[in-house]
Amino acid sequence: MQLDRAEIAAAREPLVRARSMPAGFYTDAAVFAAEREHILLKRWFFTCREEMLPNAGDYRSFETVGGPIFLLRGPDGVLRAFANYCRHRGSLLVDGEGCTKRLICPYHAWSYMLDGSLWGCPDMKDAEGFDRVENGLVPVRMEMWNGFVFCTFNEDAKPLVDELGDLPERMATHRLGEMRCTWRIELQPQCNWKLILENAMETYHTGIVHKNTVGKQSSRTLDTRGNGCASRSSPDARSRRCPARHRRSRRSKGSTTTRSRAPTSRSCIRPASSSWPRTACGG
Repeated sequence: MQLDRAEIAAAREPLVRARSMPAGFYTDAAVFAAEREHILLKRWFFTCREEMLPNAGDYRSFETVGGPIFLLRGPDGVLRAFANYCRHRGSLLVDGEGCTKRLICPYHAWSYMLDGSLWGCPDMKDAEGFDRVENGLVPVRMEMWNGFVFCTFNEDAKPLVDELGDLPERMATHRLGEMRCTWRIELQPQCNWKLILENAMETYHTGIVHKNTVGKQSSRTLDTRGNGCASRSSPDARSRRCPARHRRSRRSKGSTTTRSRAPTSRSCIRPASSSWPRTACGG
C-alpha cells in the first residue's frame, strides 16, 4: 500500500496542527507486515513478573507476534524462555499456566526436562543421524529488570537495560524490585496495536473514561533516553472496525484494522512488605 505523503506529513505536525494518520496506517496488512519485521520482532517485549513463577516446574505461555513462547522455572531455580512447540512435529507443549515435573508433547509423547533438554523420544533410537542433544527446546532470549521479564526474538538486540534508557532512574524511587504482583486482568484488544499505545500516551480521555479513578490529567512532554517498545502483539491480522479518533480527524466509514489479538495484561504490584503502602500499577 502507498500511504499518502501529505497525510503523513500532516500527522507529524506539532500537536496543535496535527491530523490523525491515514486509516491505512492502522488497517493495511502490508503496513503491519513491515512493523512486524522492523519493530515487533526486533524489540524487547514484556511478558510477566518473575515472582509469578516461583517454583521449579512453574510455566506460563504467551502468544506473540513471533509465535507462541513460554517461560519455565528450572530445578536450578533459573527462569528460562522457550519456543512453545515440540521439536518433532511442532505441537504446542503448554497452554496457559501451571506446574509440571516434565513437559510431554500431547502428539507423540516426546518429553523434555525442566531445563529444556530432550528426555524421551519414543522409537527414535533407530533414526539415523538423530542427536538427542540437538533436539532440545528452542531457547528465546530473555532478560529481567526489577522483576519484570522481557523477551526478544532478535539475538542482536542491545541489552534490555540499554533499551530502557533512563526509565530505571525515573522509576527508582518506586523500588519496583521489592514489589509483588497482587492482581491481574487481561483484556482482548479488538484493534491495531498502535491504537493501544496511542491511548496510553494521551490524557484527553482520562477525565471522562477514568473520572472515578485517575480523573482529569494534563500531559507534558519529557526528554527521555532509550528505545523501548514493550508491546506484545499476536500474528492475528483479522479485520476489525477502527474506532473514531481523537484530535482533528476525519472519520473513515467502514474502515478495518489489522488487529492485535494477544491479551493486554494490566496488573497491580505492591510492596512485599505490607508496612510500605505505596503501589505501582502497570499495563
